[in-house]
Amino acid sequence: MDNKREITIPIFNSSDKTPFLIQSWVTGFDEEVKAPFIATPALFRVEPNSYGSARITYIGKPLSSNQEKIYLLNIKSIPPKNESIENELQIIINSQFKFFLRSKDIQPLNFDDVNITNDINGVKIDNRTPYHLSIKSILINGKGVKGIKMIHPWMNEYVLKQKIEREHSVKIEFINDYGAIVEKNMTKS
Repeated sequence: MDNKREITIPIFNSSDKTPFLIQSWVTGFDEEVKAPFIATPALFRVEPNSYGSARITYIGKPLSSNQEKIYLLNIKSIPPKNESIENELQIIINSQFKFFLRSKDIQPLNFDDVNITNDINGVKIDNRTPYHLSIKSILINGKGVKGIKMIHPWMNEYVLKQKIEREHSVKIEFINDYGAIVEKNMTKS
């Protein structure tokens, strides 16, 4: 949400026959954080092959200068109960999306302010930006390895806790605001 107090989220029901109830809400990314948002309508019906929309409104105080906060947008789709079937297993899907709130004066993201280093404890990212960095993949000599998937603003943390030999190449692929991949190579020390 850049410079807006509310946004509208379009929701499409791709089913040819089944209407769905849609429930939407915003939660804190960390369980203990309360999200300063209201989703309206809280529950609504979307007909087959039709759109509906949820409006998410920010009700909190303005953010401090040059800051970004992260929340989770939840969209739950609830199928109708078939009254003609005595015992029925229903699957309700709750999709969660990262939801970012930024101060209006936040500086543009500059990946020159993100450094990747390697020491005896592993691969570390120094995020000297006000942004949360979403990591798509960590590549060691071109092969993917498991590691942390997000770095918080102004944090210096290990994304991979294993020693990597100096001659190995380390590349981290980040996901930007538009879903594009931004590659960053480890700085050789």
